[in-house]
Amino acid sequence: MINPLSFRDKIITGISIRYIWDGSLHYALISVSNSIGEEQTYKLSGLLEYSVYDDFGTMYVSQVKMLKFGSQIYLSLDPNDELSEIADYDKDNIWFQFTDIELCSLHS
Repeated sequence: MINPLSFRDKIITGISIRYIWDGSLHYALISVSNSIGEEQTYKLSGLLEYSVYDDFGTMYVSQVKMLKFGSQIYLSLDPNDELSEIADYDKDNIWFQFTDIELCSLHS
């Protein structure tokens, strides 16, 4: 099961956004690496909105917020308030709103 621990204390190695206008099948790919170099790539399907702001002040994702609202999921890899049950679109730095998440690949 993919949960906040899937991203916590990992390094973001890539974020890719794919627009598929025919059918509105937009998605994001997020790759993260752990401390021993194992890389995982997650696909966020049904991408509805996203915002990526990073000042590159730290390597590791130390806080993660993942919320489910009906059929939608909100994921923030640098939330303003990790414990809040609110999707803070204005204050969270790297966030995605989508409908499904899956592990695409695992590399060592």
